Amino acid sequence: MFTPFTMWLGIDSFSFLNLLFYLLIQLISSLAFSDTLKKDIDNGFIYQVKVRTESKKYFSGVFIAAFLGGTLMISIPLLLNQIITLLLLPSYLPDELINRNIALISTSTLFVDLYYSHPYLHLMFYTFLASLWGGLFACFTLAISLWLKNNMIVIFSAFLLQLVLYLINTLVITQMSITPFDFLPETILFRSVTLPIVSIASIAIAIVSIAFYWIGV
Repeated sequence: MFTPFTMWLGIDSFSFLNLLFYLLIQLISSLAFSDTLKKDIDNGFIYQVKVRTESKKYFSGVFIAAFLGGTLMISIPLLLNQIITLLLLPSYLPDELINRNIALISTSTLFVDLYYSHPYLHLMFYTFLASLWGGLFACFTLAISLWLKNNMIVIFSAFLLQLVLYLINTLVITQMSITPFDFLPETILFRSVTLPIVSIASIAIAIVSIAFYWIGV
């Protein structure tokens, strides 16, 4: 019953580390480059940059750096966790009967058939999804930094966004998950997850981040 595909960080929903990591994923991803532009503006370095290079090139570079930085901040710990579990636990294929304890069914994960046939590909898909959202959260925080003066509120802006979504998910939309905290782990316990909702949420935060950043710049 204990394999890398049932015990790694992204699927062990009963682990405190799993709860903490996915609850704070937006804060972790924002620690890399999301406040770079805010610092450059506050200390006046932005004016030197404008003299030496094109503004468009600089602002585009900062946005891309924030996205890549946020992606790496999430992908690196997940990949390290996978390596450790693969080294310590036997890589038996998951079985729908034996591994019923993780309750991984069609409503609790995306591409459930892939999990039981090619579990490592399924694991890597969820690593990619969490890393993608790490980059999106970092870009959202970067965009918000152009609108707010308080650095602490800026850093926690993506966390507050997820908190609002979670409240909506708890009080209004109770059956289907719209919160990254819910649908980024490989399995969800209390609601159902669907690919259209995950796709719409990903596209929505990308559009909002780009729009806020472009207007702010």
